[in-house]
Order: sequence, then C-alpha cells, then structure tokens
Amino acid sequence: MRALPAISTDAISLAQGEHATGLRCADCRHRLDDRLAIEQRVSGLAVFGSAYGASIGLSRLCVLHDRLVSPDDRCGRFSPVSSAES
Repeated sequence: MRALPAISTDAISLAQGEHATGLRCADCRHRLDDRLAIEQRVSGLAVFGSAYGASIGLSRLCVLHDRLVSPDDRCGRFSPVSSAES
C-alpha cells in the first residue's frame, strides 16, 4: 500500500480559526479576480455555466496554486495587493 504524500507547508487551507496560516485569499495578489480571464484559463468551465454564474460563486483562481480558492481560504504564501494594483 502506498503512503499518502506529505502536505506542503504552502498548501491552501480553509480558514478555520488559528489553524490557518497567512491572510485571506480575498486580499492576495495571486487571486485572479477577472472572470473573463478565469474562463479563458480554466478549460471546461463553460460546461458548468460560466465564471459569471453560480458555478464558481465567490471563488476565484489562485494563479500561484492553479486552483479555485474561496475568499476566506488562506496559505503561507499570501502576498498583499499593493495600492498600485487596486
């Protein structure tokens, strides 16, 4: 039987109190908030509707981890959005 892979220290975790590291994904520079760009990067998303509908809700694409994240998800590689990027 194969062992499960170790969980990376930069893995995304659900924001569950003190167990989560870093700050919220909603405030991170790695979070792609442009829904059109998300549709272009996530092949097959149109099958579920679109990035504009309930298919992804408040989730957005983390370009660092290449996965959809919820606003309250967190990871140790958080990088705040600078005022110039806002």
